[in-house]
Amino acid sequence: MNRTVRVSRGEVIGLGKIKIPRTQEFNYEIQLLSFLDIQESENSFISTCIHLHIDGYGKTIEEAEADMIESVYYFLCENFKKLPYEDAWDNLLDLYRSDEWSNELWDAYHEAQIQL
Repeated sequence: MNRTVRVSRGEVIGLGKIKIPRTQEFNYEIQLLSFLDIQESENSFISTCIHLHIDGYGKTIEEAEADMIESVYYFLCENFKKLPYEDAWDNLLDLYRSDEWSNELWDAYHEAQIQL
């Protein structure tokens, strides 16, 4: 089985998981986060963290992934810095909940995963 997987933003060309390590700035344990690499056009790529609804953009897949990881790390640091402890976790829980946007991406993620 080798079908093209498409989402509303383009063709899925990769998938993966990222782990945000504990640091001095961010001392919390977050489980692995799933992402998709999407080719929007010939020179435009998106890496999107499905759990947190955070995108990274670039002219290459590597640029898009690096941008997404940086944005995820920044978001997590700010989430726990700006919100009280319980509210910060509640905010993450809200983002993890399914919605129309994430359902499309999860379906594409699982289809691409099966094809691997």
